[in-house]
Amino acid sequence: MSSSKEMFDLNDPIIESDEQKSFSDEVCESHDNKKPFLDEVWGSLFPQENDLKQSTRTNNRRKIVFCDVCEQSFANNSNLKQHMLTHTGEKPYSCEICHTSFSKKSNLEQHIRTHTGEKPYKCDDCGNTFAIRSTLLRHMNVHRGEKPYSCTICNKSFSYKIHLNRHIRTHTGEKPYSCEICDQCFSDENNLKQHVRTHTGEKPYCCGVCGASFARNFVLTRHMKIHSGEKPYSCDLCSKSFSNKSHLKRHIQMHTGAKPYSCLICNQCFADDNTLKLHVRKHTGERPFCCEICKNSFARKSHLQSHMKISHADGTPNSCAICNKSFSSKSNLAQHIKAHTG
Repeated sequence: MSSSKEMFDLNDPIIESDEQKSFSDEVCESHDNKKPFLDEVWGSLFPQENDLKQSTRTNNRRKIVFCDVCEQSFANNSNLKQHMLTHTGEKPYSCEICHTSFSKKSNLEQHIRTHTGEKPYKCDDCGNTFAIRSTLLRHMNVHRGEKPYSCTICNKSFSYKIHLNRHIRTHTGEKPYSCEICDQCFSDENNLKQHVRTHTGEKPYCCGVCGASFARNFVLTRHMKIHSGEKPYSCDLCSKSFSNKSHLKRHIQMHTGAKPYSCLICNQCFADDNTLKLHVRKHTGERPFCCEICKNSFARKSHLQSHMKISHADGTPNSCAICNKSFSSKSNLAQHIKAHTG
């Protein structure tokens, strides 16, 4: 009757019904308590088959009530009453922080964790914690090696449905997520979020050691290896080690002499794509790194950094007091002033 959002972020809250919560709790317990017998009607788990049979006989005597709107069944009137709120649209539970409203108190409690950062559900295998029980259950598929979601096109399997949905778009070419600023489209919502940060300058991932901030979490993870000294990627040819895989790949090309990246303008070839990008700016004249003090721009970030150290070490612009023209260095400014003073 109501549509559900097909895609979701792994960190987004996934709201569970009362029945799903009960089932999820018992599934979690089953990992420790060995409860392999499932009551497919009520979702309960039992350690012995006789326990399941006894429960089935008891449940057959339980009263089942039905929703008059959608005919969904419930174990009692209390659950039915809670369910009816989804039809009436009533949301009596409101968040005191952002005032978002919910039809269930349990949904509100899960939502509040997005503000507090609380993650009460812990994986016993790896120690990862989660805000939502269902996210933990999906995560357990990774440890069990289960991949229940299969692509009908190429039969590749995935532990998470979100990964399957993302994969299917590699077949269809669908890019449903569009940037409101530049209209660039993306196949994945997370890629769109990361792209938008290139416009806003937002860098939410901060290093606790040196304070450096980053737009992407994986860049922070890679950066942390600088502090830890960890270099897990080793060259098989010379045993030199690197903190990230891309640096290893670039290094190996020094041994092989491979230059797979070619300039479409002059056909010059390069060992890595970053060097190619820098080269292309010579053709296009692009200077994306701009000095906020004197507004001079540079093709390379390292050139901007050098400029800041040489020209603005004291934080002041090299601008002419007579005509307000700015210069990249103090020596150029001094030469310019002579034009005024003679």
